[in-house]
Amino acid sequence: MKKPGIPVKQKMVLSQPSIFRRVYEIHAGDTPVATLSFDGMFSLYAAGETGEHSWRFAKTGFHKPRVAVCRADTGSEVAAFQHDFWSHGGTLQFPDGRLFSGVTGRWEKDFQFKTGTGDPLVSFQIQESLALAVDIFVPRNFPDLPLFLLLGCYIVVLMHEAAVSAAGAAVIMG
Repeated sequence: MKKPGIPVKQKMVLSQPSIFRRVYEIHAGDTPVATLSFDGMFSLYAAGETGEHSWRFAKTGFHKPRVAVCRADTGSEVAAFQHDFWSHGGTLQFPDGRLFSGVTGRWEKDFQFKTGTGDPLVSFQIQESLALAVDIFVPRNFPDLPLFLLLGCYIVVLMHEAAVSAAGAAVIMG
């Protein structure tokens, strides 16, 4: 399915159509914008696709988690997100040296990519519900927007799954 471009200054929503599959869709209203599909129920590997772009995401590491962003067609790494537990976020770095901040909000209910000067690029707000629902806002267009959008969705899905697992463990431990 050919997807349109990514809208700016318009709310988009990330949702999971079926709780039995780790496939997520991004919509602007009724219009599909992108998809994110994990390789399996417990996999840390996922594929993301917008109209013209596609990547693979892979999280590695435990104490120093890192997400590699690779081109889907060649497998070559185009960026890496290094998570930093102490700063509540991390850093997205491109091979040409460009750096961007990934900032996690209080209680890990939101995530945002920012420029080096602190300007927001893409914001993700997790909604309070049993199923994952995320409001996404992009204030302006920029060259790597599709990558930021899908990487942010990947990170937010993993954040949500970690929170659900922790809550489940707390209930079991009672």
